Amino acid sequence: MKPYAVPASLTILVVLLLVAGCTTQSGSMSPATMAVPGVSPAAGTSDLKQVTTDGNASLYRVGNISVIRLEGTYREMGQQYGRLMGKDIANMYDTVVASVGQPGFIIGIQSENQLINYSMQQYSYYPQRYREIVEGISESSGVPVSHIVVIDQLVPSFTNYPQTDMTQEQIYAFLEGKIDTIPGDKSDLFISDYCSSITVWGNYTGGGPLIMGRNFDFGQSYRNFNPYLTVVVYNPTDGSVPTAVIGWPGSIGGIEAFNSAGLVMETNDNSYVTNPNNEIHHNRIPLTLLVLGLFMDSSTFEQFDAAMNTARFGYPLLANVATPKEGYTYEIGTQDVVRRGDTNYGMQVIANFPIDPYWNEPANLTDLQTGISLSRRANLLNLGEKYKGSINTTIMEKILDTRYSDGGASFETGPQGSSVTVYQFVYVPETRTLIVKSPTYDNWTTVELAPLFHNE
Repeated sequence: MKPYAVPASLTILVVLLLVAGCTTQSGSMSPATMAVPGVSPAAGTSDLKQVTTDGNASLYRVGNISVIRLEGTYREMGQQYGRLMGKDIANMYDTVVASVGQPGFIIGIQSENQLINYSMQQYSYYPQRYREIVEGISESSGVPVSHIVVIDQLVPSFTNYPQTDMTQEQIYAFLEGKIDTIPGDKSDLFISDYCSSITVWGNYTGGGPLIMGRNFDFGQSYRNFNPYLTVVVYNPTDGSVPTAVIGWPGSIGGIEAFNSAGLVMETNDNSYVTNPNNEIHHNRIPLTLLVLGLFMDSSTFEQFDAAMNTARFGYPLLANVATPKEGYTYEIGTQDVVRRGDTNYGMQVIANFPIDPYWNEPANLTDLQTGISLSRRANLLNLGEKYKGSINTTIMEKILDTRYSDGGASFETGPQGSSVTVYQFVYVPETRTLIVKSPTYDNWTTVELAPLFHNE
């Protein structure tokens, strides 16, 4: 299969749109609260309330977030997943289908059949252990495999689906949209908003633990799925490293991952990387499953780094990665990968434009031509310097909650079809503390992952 080379005008459109955003099934048990120690957020809750169990697997709720803990073989974990969240998965699928054709959904997808056909094409590339999870879910819940795969591939399908090219005139007509007025707006902004991340440690945290913050910005219709936001925690019994991902009921992999060894990774769109590293390859393992596999296979940073240097992603990405002690940035093309430091040791910041000289990016690009990546990155660097020496989880939440128009990098609203901040997280690898928020839907909510990993 030939690689899909992104036309210049299409690249602009994709990155403008991307980046590149319930009900629970209760058993007969009465809900119980599992109080877990850790870093408390400025607002929200940190108590996991057990909804039901299935052998050594459990379903919890904390605030508006579902947390599912799985343990066993991959087939067994899939079967547990299906029994504990089968109704949620079915409801999530219905919501996905209802989103087809809405502004900010997958460009080019006009029907449920199209969505299923493309997703099942990607399923043919799934590693066997993840097919075991999918088929286990289907066996125990009755939800068709194709419906589960549609949910699991919601993010990769958005980035990878073969799209119709647009003329340059259409692109610039699209750019005439402005960010909707929201409290605190200082100016009209173009609509190139998408993911960003900041990691701080050392002098920036005043000697406190390393902290990563992340804004996941995506198409507006992905906010339809906020009521289903779910943290999936895998505890494989084959010797793999216990790993958690953020997604929705039915998600297998993730665009972020957190493991019991204290590693954390988040990924952003990197479509602005130079050709041929911006070529999309449809015949490679979906990126969400590569991320999950990297974490299940790495108990040390050295293992992870070696795996990153070996893996070939089918879509270009930027990634912030951290251990409990230090942060790193990977600039990932579909042929090459570069690990780099940042301007000041102790702070790593990325948006959606590679800055390592390796890529030979043009030196005269405007901020708009980088999808306002330069200004979003500069804003986060400035906020890091502003709070240097005092950044804790509460300050990191404040940094992420600062809108682009106020000198931050997140977006609460946007023109029809543009991307917005779908969810955010703050993470402390040392304590395995995850704090999640869905702007306009939920407040900062803490999920302590340490008690959910079987070897913690």
